Formats: sequence, C-alpha cells, structure tokens
Amino acid sequence: MAFDAHADAVDIVVNNAGAPSKGGINAATEGEFDQLFAINLKTALFIIQHAPRRMNDGGRIINVTSIGTQVALPPEVMYLACKGGINSLTRNLAWELGARKITVNAVAPGFTETPMAAPYLSDPGIRAWANTLNALGSAGKPEDVANVIAFLASDEGRWITGQVIDLSGGTVLGVPAPQH
Repeated sequence: MAFDAHADAVDIVVNNAGAPSKGGINAATEGEFDQLFAINLKTALFIIQHAPRRMNDGGRIINVTSIGTQVALPPEVMYLACKGGINSLTRNLAWELGARKITVNAVAPGFTETPMAAPYLSDPGIRAWANTLNALGSAGKPEDVANVIAFLASDEGRWITGQVIDLSGGTVLGVPAPQH
C-alpha cells in the first residue's frame, strides 16, 4: 500500500526532548555522551527528516533548544553542544523547506520552571543566582515558552523562519551595571 500524505498529514512538529549533562568535560563519559546525543540531537534530526514527508505545504517545525548555547556554562557542555546542533539544523532546514512554505524555528529558553530545571531551582542559592542572570530577574514559566511556540505554529507566524528565538528573559543582553 502506498503512503498517502494527506491521510496521515502532519501540520506542526514540536521537538521538545531534553536531558541535562551530569557534569563538565572532565566528568564526561562516552556512554553519557551517546545518551545525551541520542535524546537531545539525534532524535530531533530524524523526526525532522521524516516530518516533511508527512507534512502539508505551509507546515511548522519548532525546535526547543537552550539559551545556554549563547553563554559559557561548563557543567552543561555536552547538553549544550547537542542543542547547538539543533540551532544549526533549524537554520539549514528553514532554507531547505522554505520553497514549501514550511517554517522551521527554534525557541531558546533560559531557566524555566520545568521538571528538568527543578533540581537546580529547588536550591535557594542556585535560584537566587539564576534570577540574577536575566534582565527580568526570575525563572520563566512553561507558559512563557508555550505561548511563543503557539504563535510560531499559528498563521501569524508564517513569515518567521530560520530563527532561534531568545526566551530567556534577557540572559544574553550583557553584564548589568553596578548599582550605586
């Protein structure tokens, strides 16, 4: 039986898989790297590879990456290397799929109140430090990320493609001036 693209059509794909590193470069093991690579990059790549085959023209692919790819965060080097790969996939596939009006974008959250961040944000000292990293002074909420994903998936997001959108509350704006 031949595949009928319209019977099983996909309009929107959101790649949101993620698993953190367990230490910096000196703690890295080949097994952990293989696991992180499989979860954080390989899975997204193959989902993206198959999605356009099942996707109607004008579809949306939205990847979840990390603002950590824009800053130095040595304990998360392996995780962030994989998410940097997602950023590259996003830009390259946006160009490749543009002729079909399929947009490909990524959102790059900073610290966000999710189960993956819970071990960090449950520590009051780490939470206080994390809150100093962005201009808005707090961790994001899942709905902050979901709202931008919903916009990118909507018809209003049809003219945005190949972008990695900062959802970090301004983490990469720069170093704040000292208070007097």
